Amino acid sequence: MSTVELCNLEDGLFAGQGFNDCVVHIILQAAVAGLAIVGVLVGLVIIRQLPRSRQPITLVDRMRSASCALLFLVSLAEFVVSLTTTQVVSETQGIGGACIAAAAVAVGFYHQQEVHRSLSESMGLKLWWVLATVAQVLAIYDQKISAAWAFKGAELLLCLSATAAYLVPSGRSGSTAEPPLLAEENGISMVGRWARTLSAREASPEEQVGILGWLAFTWFTPIVDLAFERDKENGKLEPTDVYPLTRKNVAQRQLERLDRQWQVELRKPQPALLSAMTRGFFAEVFSTAWVKLINDVLHFVGPFLLNRIINFVKGTGEEAGEPLWMGYAYAVGMVLSSGAQAFLMAHYFQGGYQTGMRLRTGLILMAYSKALRVLPWATPQPEEAPPEPQTRRCCKKTPKKRPTLPTGGMGQMTNIISADTDKFTFLMPYFNLIWSCPLQIVICFFMLFKYVSFSLFAGVVVMILFTILSSTVAGKARKIQAEAMKAKDERLKMEVELLKIVKIIKFYAWELAIEDKVKELRNKELALQLRYKLWNVALFLSFSLSPVLVALGTFASYTLVQKRNLDAATAFTALSLFNILSFPLGAMPMMARFFMEAAVAKDRIEAFLLSPEVAPRPGAASAGTALELKSSKLAWPDKTVLLEEVDISVKTGELMVILGKTGAGKSGLLYAMLGELPIAPEDGKVCLTGTVGYCAQNAWIRNATLRDNITSSAAMDHDERYEAVLDACALRSDLDVLPEGDQTAIGDRGINLSGGQKQRVALARAVYANPDIYILDDVLSALDSHVASHICNKLLRGPLLAGKTVILVTHSPKAAPLAHQVVCLEDKKVAFSGSYEEFKRSGAVSDEVVHEDPEPEPDAAPAEEEKKEVKEAPKKEVKPVKAAATQEERRSGAVSWQVYLAYVKACGGVPAVGAFLLAVAVSEGSRNFSDGWLAHWSGSGGASDGLAIYALAALICLVTGVAYSTTRVLVGQRGLNVGLHDLRETVAMIPQDPAILTGSVRFNLDPFGAKTDEELWEALEKAQLKPRVDSAGGLDSKVEEGGGNFSVGELQLLCLSRALLRRQESGGLLLLDEATSALDAETDQTIQKVIRSDFNCTIITIAHRIQTLLDYDKVAVFESGKVVEFDSPQELLKRPSKFQALAKEGGVAV
Repeated sequence: MSTVELCNLEDGLFAGQGFNDCVVHIILQAAVAGLAIVGVLVGLVIIRQLPRSRQPITLVDRMRSASCALLFLVSLAEFVVSLTTTQVVSETQGIGGACIAAAAVAVGFYHQQEVHRSLSESMGLKLWWVLATVAQVLAIYDQKISAAWAFKGAELLLCLSATAAYLVPSGRSGSTAEPPLLAEENGISMVGRWARTLSAREASPEEQVGILGWLAFTWFTPIVDLAFERDKENGKLEPTDVYPLTRKNVAQRQLERLDRQWQVELRKPQPALLSAMTRGFFAEVFSTAWVKLINDVLHFVGPFLLNRIINFVKGTGEEAGEPLWMGYAYAVGMVLSSGAQAFLMAHYFQGGYQTGMRLRTGLILMAYSKALRVLPWATPQPEEAPPEPQTRRCCKKTPKKRPTLPTGGMGQMTNIISADTDKFTFLMPYFNLIWSCPLQIVICFFMLFKYVSFSLFAGVVVMILFTILSSTVAGKARKIQAEAMKAKDERLKMEVELLKIVKIIKFYAWELAIEDKVKELRNKELALQLRYKLWNVALFLSFSLSPVLVALGTFASYTLVQKRNLDAATAFTALSLFNILSFPLGAMPMMARFFMEAAVAKDRIEAFLLSPEVAPRPGAASAGTALELKSSKLAWPDKTVLLEEVDISVKTGELMVILGKTGAGKSGLLYAMLGELPIAPEDGKVCLTGTVGYCAQNAWIRNATLRDNITSSAAMDHDERYEAVLDACALRSDLDVLPEGDQTAIGDRGINLSGGQKQRVALARAVYANPDIYILDDVLSALDSHVASHICNKLLRGPLLAGKTVILVTHSPKAAPLAHQVVCLEDKKVAFSGSYEEFKRSGAVSDEVVHEDPEPEPDAAPAEEEKKEVKEAPKKEVKPVKAAATQEERRSGAVSWQVYLAYVKACGGVPAVGAFLLAVAVSEGSRNFSDGWLAHWSGSGGASDGLAIYALAALICLVTGVAYSTTRVLVGQRGLNVGLHDLRETVAMIPQDPAILTGSVRFNLDPFGAKTDEELWEALEKAQLKPRVDSAGGLDSKVEEGGGNFSVGELQLLCLSRALLRRQESGGLLLLDEATSALDAETDQTIQKVIRSDFNCTIITIAHRIQTLLDYDKVAVFESGKVVEFDSPQELLKRPSKFQALAKEGGVAV
């Protein structure tokens, strides 16, 4: 059959209009069916893997199913009739009927799957029924099928009924199916597991709302109403009031889709985060692009109708003599186009911000995952990467030709997660402006050419000049912003450290010095921000002037060059188009700023994701061996040699004790075992069999309950093991003191626990995890001799670690006799490796490396009974301490004028704010003046009708502003008559956890710069730290974040040096809180001599090493929060006492 016969061009709707119009009619029917079939096939990939639900089928669901079935039958009948007739028009009708029949089958089947799996109504089905209804309406108007109106009329009625049914909520509450057990998910694809997870969660109202409610955002109204009601009652919204996330917004889904694309990039020589983000989120960006396209087209309906209305009112042009109803049609069309734009823009920005939020969520989760694997010390990755890296989840170490940027520690990670990822949230709504702005500009110029002819080119020249200027300014602004972000990283890193040691800062009265340091960093950042803002203002000014000068050049050329009259219709139509043109031109600086900030953020995130990671899982050790480490050289990333000729092998089930002086490299050796200290392949390798549990020298405590800190918030599947861990780690007595037992909330970094308690909690967490290999870094240093003996006897020798491999770094003499193998480090080498008996007989190491105390005497047993009596007697009298976590309350009500005045002062005072308000007033006045002057210019009084219409059109635009207010409350307390700075200047303190700031050694010793270099070196020499500082580069050598380039013992010596600089000639106070717990015995003895000889003041010491207390004047023994003994050490040692028992356990001869 020929195309002419098929389309029947002699009559009907398409008569005289050509073949293409007929094809469009047929393709519309096929498109409706094609969308349905493709959409159903994609949807079934997911929903077919969902478990079935037992929820009852509602009446609305039956109506929808009936509509699909009847539509299929009617369309099928239409197709059959077309086959039994020879009329040409019936064959065209049959094609449409076949398409609709196929679509009805697909849609009906998909609807049944949704009902039986209790999914909420699909938005795709709602939109499809609307589209099908429109297609049937167009088919009704086609006069070629007048003989088949019965079929098309029935199909239209069925589509209308189905559309109405989908506008009514079905009554299904979303899936309530029980989630499958993990054991049942073996063999199920990732999509299937994701789909089953979604089926088990509560559905969001956003997913259940009808199409009208979706268009008008009525699903959000209940939250707004609830917020107003709570505000009247001085309440606030709670997290439980917020709707659950929609399926598309689940965080894990964002991580999986972005991580999948990032893994593809990591296989390339030059991984690009931008490519991964584009592939992962292109579909969502494209889904909002068509909304923006329709909105942009509707933008130009307004000026077109405005021109028609003005000519209609004046009775000129093509509109002269038109009936009155046409004028009403123009006006209604203008209002409807504006309303449609409002709806489209609302949904466009919602989709854009949701896309940005999903992208930000994926980036945050990738950054979190990377932070768990990044090396503790950050250096650029070398050019030559190891071959065949293993793929790791989220990010992996991959060969790269370019070095990555060094990470900036906690400061940079905090900035990346909080600030850099947020740039994409604001970028995505404006991402489509890349093509939208040029499109609007082209359409504007095309329509302007119709009204002002060649005068338009004068405006084009102006726009090109300003575009070149703006591009140059944008490049400058981007470079400055990158520098500002680096300065912000540095400031944040400093502030994070200050929060960790704020107590020490207050204690030393360092507020002024630290404040000056922070101000210096802040001023550096503000200076760069000011330069960036100035360039940004220049960018904004260039784009803001562009539409004004374009209009001025066009109108001037129109009147002065072309010598034409500028009438009202031309003037106001052109002005409307120039107003439209001002949006893309005005949006360009904002778009440029967002893209610049996002580009800088992308580079920083990419550099962080490509930074060096902890080495992949090492290969398995030989049979019967848990760990093997063979290396000719262990070195820090800065090439500083740590150890040479290391050859260590630990058999399965053995206890290895590593000994050595302070700074000998014990912790670095453990880092190498863990893979956190990279070993070059040519230098050696690490082999390890089994899982590993690590307990660091500085205990890591979460802001959670004590039980959650031990179990890592895991389900209590092994209650017996948990109880055994509490006993073995000597935590049972601590639970009696805590107000809520193991449910007591522990503050951030264990703020309400002692150093020994924190260490035992961290140890308990490692033991509860039940790994094959335990790596323990000096976990006994913060414990007294009694608790240390308990840990050695009940844990290291106990059943919990039976058959386990344990590697212990310690200075305690109690653990060495228990070891199967003793390793001693000295002079950057393994000085000894063998059994404990061989170690005692060996003369290969200094006697002071480990101080061996005599074993406790047998008569210590009665003292044990006394301990129990002492512990149990006062238990009833102990007053529980407050829980660490308290609920803060936010004040509500009106904001006082003092707050506004504070903002005014921060903005530069009344003159600056006044100048700003005056500039806004002048700007708005000038805008309105330009419209009035244009009306006067276009014909004085003759343009009053056009001016009135233009003024009415301007009322359509409604500008709204939303103000956000916050309430802050500062609560202070009156001070004493003696100034705190004067009081604290006489006090020196050496804390248990070294308080160190990023900077130089000089700054950490003397923040005020009041001491000479000779005094600083003298203090370092007395603290036995001079060789270490000298080898590092002197007083100005850098101290990394948290003192990462020093050992814990060296950091304690640095704190001692600081205290030596604050000592008084007479009087004053020195506080020592386990100041030498991380030092070896030899260094400890030397430091104790320095303390006694150089400090002519009162000394208060908290210590677990009894030897350091024997020459003190008084000793106070604490237990369960009470002083149980107080006397001189000599008197307490003469009689049976708590102190005597502790002395015997510590090896002191009584």
